[in-house]
Amino acid sequence: MTVDQGIPMFLSKPHFLDADILLTNSIKGLNSRKELHDTYLKIEPNTGAVMNAAQRFQINFMITKTDIWHKNCYEGIMPVVWLENGGQITQDLAKSFKELVYGTQNLSLYLFQGTTALGATLIITGVVFTTKKNRERLYIKSKKKPQELEILKQKEISEINQEVLEGLQKDKE
Repeated sequence: MTVDQGIPMFLSKPHFLDADILLTNSIKGLNSRKELHDTYLKIEPNTGAVMNAAQRFQINFMITKTDIWHKNCYEGIMPVVWLENGGQITQDLAKSFKELVYGTQNLSLYLFQGTTALGATLIITGVVFTTKKNRERLYIKSKKKPQELEILKQKEISEINQEVLEGLQKDKE
């Protein structure tokens, strides 16, 4: 509330939107609607840029009876003027903005997908070559092992035979 030259002045939303029901019912012809009378900001979430906005308010004066003037007038808060300040982005600017902001987001998404695909390809290639090298080593080792195993088997068999023969000779004595 402010007082200008002794007259109490009040600010409210137009048509007393969101005000007490007693206030809205005290004046005929008021029909408050949120979409027409409320202040709002529509903000683009990625950049915080305001795309659409409206600031709306109403100036009201307190009217009282006086001995000098209008002894039979209405007493209460009287709307005097409704002011609106706002703007909206044009279609051309919105299109340019969308291409600029979301175009770079799409580019970063494509780069991320591309580098992920490249990394996966390199990992698969590395696994294939490593597996191939390991197979070659195992193949080479497997070629040597049967010969070594055969020699070990022959040594073990001859040692076992020797032990058996010694055991039989002891039994004969």
